[in-house]
Amino acid sequence: MYRFSLLLFPIIIFLLLFSCSRSTTDSDNTDNIQPETSLEVIATYPAAGAEMSVMDSIVISFSRDLNCSTVNDNTIRIAMGKSGTLTCDSNTVIFKADLAFDFAVAVEVFVSKDITDTYGINLDNDFSYIFYTQVNPGK
Repeated sequence: MYRFSLLLFPIIIFLLLFSCSRSTTDSDNTDNIQPETSLEVIATYPAAGAEMSVMDSIVISFSRDLNCSTVNDNTIRIAMGKSGTLTCDSNTVIFKADLAFDFAVAVEVFVSKDITDTYGINLDNDFSYIFYTQVNPGK
């Protein structure tokens, strides 16, 4: 019996130490602290001034996860009245046009400052940029 208790004692100590250190780590979690900076557009595809295929989608990445309910046709607009589908997933918005873009045109993308992240923090200013579609390869 004494041997059994000697074996059991280190196991109990280990479990107690592990469970205490685990709960301390969980209470120090900073994921729920509201950021002090505004939301930002950190990347776009295509990039400003770049050329893209007329069939490609437009991708806009933000600095934090978005409140996807704020992403709509009023807060993301594509010049030329292009209709399509907006998809929001964590910190990324994708615009897939219903029909291909025209060849050899400048396309302006507008992102409203009314888009917010999951904390309710928005962009400081509206954001826009221009890219170009490819020249018609058949001409």
